[in-house]
Amino acid sequence: MNDPFGPVRDFESYLEDCRESENCVRDSRGIKSKTLLSDLKYFKNPAWSTNIDYMHSVLEGVIKRFFKAWFEDTVEKTIADEYNYSLKPYITLINNRLMKIKPPSYIPVCARSITEYHHWRANEFLTFFIYYMLPVFNGFMRQVFYVNITKLVVALEYLLNREIKVNYIDQVKDILKHFVKEAQAIYPENIMLSGMHELLHLADCTKIFGPMNVMSCFPFEEVNRKILRIISGKDLIGDEFLYNFSILQSLTNYCNLSKNSKLAEYINKYNIIKTTNKKIIHEKGIKLGPVSYLNKDQIKLLLRIASNLDKVNAQVCYRLRIDGVLYTSVLNQSKRGDFSITTGVNHGIIQFFLIKDNNISIIAKKLSSLATTFFVKENPLIKSALTLCNLSDEYFIASVVKIKKIFYIQISEDLNFYSTFSISHLFL
Repeated sequence: MNDPFGPVRDFESYLEDCRESENCVRDSRGIKSKTLLSDLKYFKNPAWSTNIDYMHSVLEGVIKRFFKAWFEDTVEKTIADEYNYSLKPYITLINNRLMKIKPPSYIPVCARSITEYHHWRANEFLTFFIYYMLPVFNGFMRQVFYVNITKLVVALEYLLNREIKVNYIDQVKDILKHFVKEAQAIYPENIMLSGMHELLHLADCTKIFGPMNVMSCFPFEEVNRKILRIISGKDLIGDEFLYNFSILQSLTNYCNLSKNSKLAEYINKYNIIKTTNKKIIHEKGIKLGPVSYLNKDQIKLLLRIASNLDKVNAQVCYRLRIDGVLYTSVLNQSKRGDFSITTGVNHGIIQFFLIKDNNISIIAKKLSSLATTFFVKENPLIKSALTLCNLSDEYFIASVVKIKKIFYIQISEDLNFYSTFSISHLFL
């Protein structure tokens, strides 16, 4: 792949290949014959009228193939140790790190063991790639491969961001080019699937079609999942589907509008086509969990950090919902980590919520940023939202109206990260 970006197929070269394939009764540079879609007014060049679905091409294609290389391939003994890409010897240690991570509730599912990756869904590959991979591979993956895969992480973060900076898209395109060229040089040639070439066109597709999330197959896969759940017979499948689906959708819509909370809770609990997409939240306002009085340790902490001593007379709680979004104390016993937040100025781990009159604040232990270690040498301004940090001995107080969730990842006492990248806007 000496020049992976060219020459780019245009409409004239496409027509020429069509004529060549028709005359020679064989394909010409991958073109077998002219498609009927070319007769459409706005279709024209199929190469630039067809978008790339990142769910299948990248998540279940490129990334899944890397998993096979890292955890299944047998590396030749003649390869120098620094170019040994296999992580098989470390799979238990990596799994131990992975299974200790507590993801916030905006992550669709908690991590499963890497040994089960063949059964992972696309959203699990995305979550692993964006959040887990660089922290859990740290210290195990050889540097040349670690630096290489960081480029793909950074590029995908930018292309999946809630707000895409158009002036950076060409730089992201360069990062993907460097990634593909390096991967071709340091991995076996069988790593170079068609999806690796498609990576080179993701930036241009974003310019032409818009954000990858808007044009992905995730919504269609969600509908497929629902269809399979409600069909049990082998005859009159169409009739069965339309009848059951219309009833279940009507019940779901009723839940969203009904003021009967018990009925809505019952329907949502036993609905067989429950959605995995958690973006739509209908609750508004703040809903507190159980409230209690301050204990001695909490009073001592407040006396140490609060300028207003009236706060000592406040009450506390350890979980609450703000517009339907759950926040908890680090003391909350759960497999989810809904206790890491940012105020935009400070990042921290919630210790408890302080309630005084009509004001609700958080008391949080501060996360000190050590370095944004994940960036691309060729484009140092393009950085990952993943940051190396340290859990300090400092505390701060902030109003709950100012907080927003982040993802805190504790690998060990000395190795901590947080990520401000959110996938709550993605359809997963």
